[in-house]
Amino acid sequence: MKKIKNTVLLLLVSAIGMAQTKTNPAFTFPVNPADIFKDRTGQFISSGIPAPIVEKAKQAIKDMWTEGPGGWVYEWSALAVEAEKQGDYVLASLIYGCAKYPCLFNESKREAFNKQLRALLKASETFPYKFERKVEMVAYKGITTPMIYHIIYAENPKQAPVLILSGGVDTYKMDVHNRGVALAKATGANIIMIDMPGTGESQVASAPDNDLLYKDFISKIRPIGNGKVGYIAFSFGAYWAARLAMAHLVDAAVAVGAPMNDAFLNEKKEDGMVLQPQLGMRGILPYAFKLDGVVPDAVLLNKLKAFSLEKLGLMKKIQTAPLILINGDSDPYIPKTDVTKFEGIANIETKIVPNSGHCAATKMGEVMPWVIGWLKEKLN
Repeated sequence: MKKIKNTVLLLLVSAIGMAQTKTNPAFTFPVNPADIFKDRTGQFISSGIPAPIVEKAKQAIKDMWTEGPGGWVYEWSALAVEAEKQGDYVLASLIYGCAKYPCLFNESKREAFNKQLRALLKASETFPYKFERKVEMVAYKGITTPMIYHIIYAENPKQAPVLILSGGVDTYKMDVHNRGVALAKATGANIIMIDMPGTGESQVASAPDNDLLYKDFISKIRPIGNGKVGYIAFSFGAYWAARLAMAHLVDAAVAVGAPMNDAFLNEKKEDGMVLQPQLGMRGILPYAFKLDGVVPDAVLLNKLKAFSLEKLGLMKKIQTAPLILINGDSDPYIPKTDVTKFEGIANIETKIVPNSGHCAATKMGEVMPWVIGWLKEKLN
């Protein structure tokens, strides 16, 4: 029955997704794959992909946009096929997730995404825990939009809290599956994995008022558990974890690598800047904002400024649900001030992790025991 339900939903959502996407080469941008690997290798490995596989991809890939040998999609997909042949469908899913990076703007990226989903659903047939792929129809600014999520149920769902997990603007719910499994074991919570608006299977653009979308979604999934809802998220998704805590829409939140205010306002690379010249945000963010393609930096910076807590009037008299803000001390995207400015505010705990970059990805193993203990305390 679980296999049938998941397969039906796969076909339904694939049809929805294909109806709202189109091939658009305007999202390509000048980039050296070596720079992407330098920036993302820690993230790829921490997601559950063994370092030797990441190294194989690094050596094989010569260009981000080539369709064929040496191209990003082609080489990652070949490694995913090897994992499938070995029967490791979770690993295959994670590798296909790399193939679809940075966003689903063309047919080969969407095909990699569909293969990622099929591999995960194949793996789910033998998961030693209850897993489902589900959808809630959520109200947002006068429309109803599907919000597709994956859930790992607690042993006694009604006696456990719900913990929402998401990645950022280029890391979708399937990319954090292993992290969800680890959180389920460690916290005993029902784990709900989602795409932040504008990414993955989301049908709406990323926008500063997406809290309206989250509000309705949270009201619908809260009854799954004991009434308590937490949120742990990474990168841009962590912005929403913090926003929802500040709005008291969740009972506790952990925001890892969150752009909060200064990241959206900075225009100089040395200050910690979202639009790093050699990396991928110039294509990733316009896709999330549902623009027609890469736009001038000035346009993109204006879109980003609208998210800043200062511009939204949320930096005054902050009264938040329990919130943790964490980041590395060498994040090229997010300045340390997006953590340190919140030190000393009631209900907010902060941590800058030394010798680590965006989301402290290479040091999360050292930080998570504290985070897990904190979440268990706040949600139980």
